[in-house]
Amino acid sequence: EETDKLIALAREKDLYLCEAMWTWFSPSANQTKKWIDEQKLGKIHSADFTYHVNIINGAERVRDPKRAGGALLDITIYPVTYAYRLWGIPQKIETQGNVQNGIDINEEIVFTYPDFKVNISASIADFKGFEKMSIKGEKGEIRAPFFHALNGVTCKTGLFSKETFKGDGPKMNPYTDEFDAVADDIRAGRKESAMVPLKATSDVMHIMDEIREQIHLYYDNLE
Repeated sequence: EETDKLIALAREKDLYLCEAMWTWFSPSANQTKKWIDEQKLGKIHSADFTYHVNIINGAERVRDPKRAGGALLDITIYPVTYAYRLWGIPQKIETQGNVQNGIDINEEIVFTYPDFKVNISASIADFKGFEKMSIKGEKGEIRAPFFHALNGVTCKTGLFSKETFKGDGPKMNPYTDEFDAVADDIRAGRKESAMVPLKATSDVMHIMDEIREQIHLYYDNLE
């Protein structure tokens, strides 16, 4: 609801608005989408995203329900966005999660699309599986570690056919990709990003709302 109000306000005031998020602007994420759009893998069979990092005892906001702490808004948003960007709104969303003291510790999510499923596993309390992405199809597999930000991805389509992409930008400073894209938008007079349509931002937030409803996660300061 807040996102949709913000979008409406930007349009009413004729102002530029864009969601700042690494996954939308990362050159390796762009390359993954290009491979998928080119049907490098042929028919998709499955996709798996794992993002487990033990940060619950790190920054205080991560465990504070009054600041919308928990896994969903901090890390799970990345694989959710990645899947949406590649395949759109799923036909079905199934979520299991562990909510303690007003925050979600972890989620296991399944997105169902017409011909395959996307499995998402995320946690802020352990390092099981760490961070990795795998997309499998009839012709091969796309894999990436640290998929949410770092700039490298591999597409393997045969025993001796492997293509590895590494972008030119600073690997540990993904913000520059965002800055460059926004500068291009503003110079061109756009009111929304050429890379991140406002509808996409709204769609992902509605997916996140459905996930929250399924695990009975409600933020004290919002609801």
